[in-house]
Amino acid sequence: MTCLRRAALVAAGLLVLADQPARSQEDVAALVKKLNSTFEVTAGANGLAKLGAKAKSAVPELGKALKTARFESERVAIAKALDSIISASRAQLPGLRGSLRATRNTRERARLAREIQAIDTASSAAVADMAEAYEKVVKFKDEKNALARALGSCGSAAGPAAKALATGLGTGFSDNQVAAAEALGKIGPAARDAIPALERASKTGFLDVRKAAAEALKKVQGK
Repeated sequence: MTCLRRAALVAAGLLVLADQPARSQEDVAALVKKLNSTFEVTAGANGLAKLGAKAKSAVPELGKALKTARFESERVAIAKALDSIISASRAQLPGLRGSLRATRNTRERARLAREIQAIDTASSAAVADMAEAYEKVVKFKDEKNALARALGSCGSAAGPAAKALATGLGTGFSDNQVAAAEALGKIGPAARDAIPALERASKTGFLDVRKAAAEALKKVQGK
């Protein structure tokens, strides 16, 4: 294949370059570097969010950045990036697991297993940092909600954050409490440490909070 022919196929989207994964990782590394820059934290987080699942290797660094970011806008961007990356990664799991069950090719099975493990690792990689930030760092409405959603996106891997999210059920704005309840519901039975707080929230406070807490309680109790 001539260079001109190859270039034409690439431009038409009919040929995928072999070094695309490497370039994606270069992009991730460059954006992660911005998280440690004084004036580029938001730009770095937004860029990683756009990469979605391709940026799952950046999850630990995003978790650390939550605790060092100086402004609410930065923490909101970081939390949204975590939500975007983890949600996109976990959305791939059903297809990957289905392919793993269907194939008998040893190499393909090993590749699929590695990909599944990488997603599971990404889901749990920043949970401790997110939980600490939720409980001790974030203070404002938007960042609380964004971080609660990010924790919910981790699914059962966010079980260790249940107690931190439970603190959000009785304080702050009602939509903060709803977001905390919804996150606990997405975590499911792994959030059982939050059951007492959910039971209290389902009986007191505003109607939307009571409803969200009652629904989450069912999911956490496996009903």
